[in-house]
Amino acid sequence: MLEQAPGARASGSALAEAYASLRNAHEWPDLAPNIFGVLLKVTVQEVGGRKLKSGVQIYEGVHIAAGCIPR
Repeated sequence: MLEQAPGARASGSALAEAYASLRNAHEWPDLAPNIFGVLLKVTVQEVGGRKLKSGVQIYEGVHIAAGCIPR
């Protein structure tokens, strides 16, 4: 769902909402918020992003890949 995008920033809640809206179209599993957060952190790091703040959860250097967004 994520790809590297220098200078991009997204909140954890925005990424969770995007995942939820794309979940059925891509047959992704329904994840509890705490599980999603753990997996999101790992995924962000794998594509070269980083978590900037705790509490607000802003992720830098990633965005949702255009191919994931249904038309």
